[in-house]
Amino acid sequence: MASGPLYDSLIEAAATACSEAAELRRFHRRSTKRQNDLRTKQLTAALEKLSAAAAPIRSEIGRLPYTRIAVRTEERLRQASVQLQAERRKLRKML
Repeated sequence: MASGPLYDSLIEAAATACSEAAELRRFHRRSTKRQNDLRTKQLTAALEKLSAAAAPIRSEIGRLPYTRIAVRTEERLRQASVQLQAERRKLRKML
């Protein structure tokens, strides 16, 4: 059963992207107006970062039926995907 550094790095990248996006949301929540250029640029960049982190995780989840992977690692991949999706929705609502 595989649970190597590849999966750990994917999960770590997802966690980092989610935490950065959450921090950005907290910063822009009530302190900036919706039409602010800096806000839209930063939120768009955070969305791109979330999408970049989500792509390899989705790819690995698609390969799960064909690979031998530890159950715990599979759960961690799926949970990271759910967190990325939730954070992406929250950022889109702010745009």
